[in-house]
Amino acid sequence: MSDFEKERYLRLADVCERYSISRSTWWRWINTEDAPKPVRIGPRAVRWPLRVLLNWENGK
Repeated sequence: MSDFEKERYLRLADVCERYSISRSTWWRWINTEDAPKPVRIGPRAVRWPLRVLLNWENGK
């Protein structure tokens, strides 16, 4: 994977599809500090940097 691809930001739907889980499961993981917190990119929008998710995957 190129460095450019690692700088992508994923939406909640993309994250849930990546891990084959529901939205509620993902938020539960965040609330129990088992998953990385999102980055706020606007007043009502959050995203997850792909590089952060890859680091989290490797650390599991």
